[in-house]
Amino acid sequence: MSGHSPDEFELLLRTILKNIILISTESIPKSAWAQAATITMDVDEFDIPFVALGIALDASLWTGDKKLAKGLKSKGVNWVLHTKEIKAIASGE
Repeated sequence: MSGHSPDEFELLLRTILKNIILISTESIPKSAWAQAATITMDVDEFDIPFVALGIALDASLWTGDKKLAKGLKSKGVNWVLHTKEIKAIASGE
């Protein structure tokens, strides 16, 4: 399926997994939750945790969700990047 041998696949998987950091939703400040709810509620309320984390970390949010990216950008949120934008940046477009 992946074009990699089982050993290569396992090495790639371990490399990816060792770089993942899990963050408890309880560690996100209430102020970030409130701000995220305000800007996300009428776009997609199920994305509030991801937006709140972006706010709390002062980080860009990478999403494949076109509705979320478009909805937040229409509200002036400039730190949301859609996968197509990431690909364009990576390819130097």
